[in-house]
Amino acid sequence: MRIDAAAIRWPLQSPRPARAAHAGRRRERERKRADAAPGRGPGTGRAATGGRMQTFNPYEAPQSAFADTSTESDDRHGPWRDGADLIALRDSHLPGRCVKCNAPGKTRLKKIYYWHSAWWLLLILFNLLVYALAAMIVRKKCRLEASLCERHARHRSRLIAAALACLGGFALALGLGIANDSGPLLLAAGLMMLVGIVVGVIAGRTLYPKRITERYARFGGGGREFLATLPAFREPGI
Repeated sequence: MRIDAAAIRWPLQSPRPARAAHAGRRRERERKRADAAPGRGPGTGRAATGGRMQTFNPYEAPQSAFADTSTESDDRHGPWRDGADLIALRDSHLPGRCVKCNAPGKTRLKKIYYWHSAWWLLLILFNLLVYALAAMIVRKKCRLEASLCERHARHRSRLIAAALACLGGFALALGLGIANDSGPLLLAAGLMMLVGIVVGVIAGRTLYPKRITERYARFGGGGREFLATLPAFREPGI
């Protein structure tokens, strides 16, 4: 008796097309249910993302609480106002509005602030070098990014230019005073150096730290218009 090999293979292979057809119908039903879900229409599933399913990545870095162009503050993430002071999280971005007049920001200032308790200044009475070493050890650091409008940014640039001009005049007057042994020129050099330092400090104090803790930083120098738009700070003792 002769047995046809094709007749034996055909029953064994026949379930495969049936299973493939069943899987295809199941995928079609799942796609229709996904398209009919609330808030989703046809084309919002796999095809809308270029053939990739949108998934949540738990290891993705969290987004910053403040975008560079943000014009709003957040009662939970700040910044906040506390009287005439500005309080922000350490290493944060302020909303994209001028911190002086609340106008739309044109210039972003990225700066690192340092602070330590004023009691450490008493070490200057004993030794300036000891104070400098202690201050470097105990100081706290805060990175803050703020905005200035065009008018206040231009005012700050003028102050910086004036400070540099004073320091240049100090160097010139000092050199001429030493070369000519002129007391008035040496006095003028001292005055120019003093004025340059004062103007430079004023130019750099757009915001200045009053206190920096492990979580928050308190700043002075914020304009009333800007502070009025921020939520009140509700955590005491900062």
